[in-house]
Amino acid sequence: MNIHEYQAKSLLKKYGAAVLGGGVAYTPAEAVDAAKALGGPVWVVKAQIHAGGRGKGGGVKVVKSIQEVEDCARNMLGMQLVTHQTGPEGKEVRRVYIEDAAPLIKSFICRFLWIGHPGVRRSSPPPKAGWISRKWRPKRRKKSIPSPSTRPRA
Repeated sequence: MNIHEYQAKSLLKKYGAAVLGGGVAYTPAEAVDAAKALGGPVWVVKAQIHAGGRGKGGGVKVVKSIQEVEDCARNMLGMQLVTHQTGPEGKEVRRVYIEDAAPLIKSFICRFLWIGHPGVRRSSPPPKAGWISRKWRPKRRKKSIPSPSTRPRA
């Protein structure tokens, strides 16, 4: 299942997690409305595609005025965003997420792996901490986590 960042944050908020304010926009005018509703004075405009590396690909911009929000949304919407996960063809940006800007104090990644039988979920930390500074290695090996049904018995 693929969900966008704004959908994940909506789920987190629904269950009581603290998340920054934000709004999804499909047009530059909607992006301006979302920024005005948030209040500012600094926002982050984020392209919403199902791929990582959006920041390095030009899909995440910090802006300091309503005019910059509009310009940035206009430039992102409809663009083919190319990241290390999309391949050279990229993915079309059809929506942007306008979010309050905040200083980065701490970040985390949580992912869920479906292992073994359908419906068996197990959460796991990312392979290495410090994901912001590590370089992407396209040919890295996948690490497997034994499921309860395949674990050797003592």
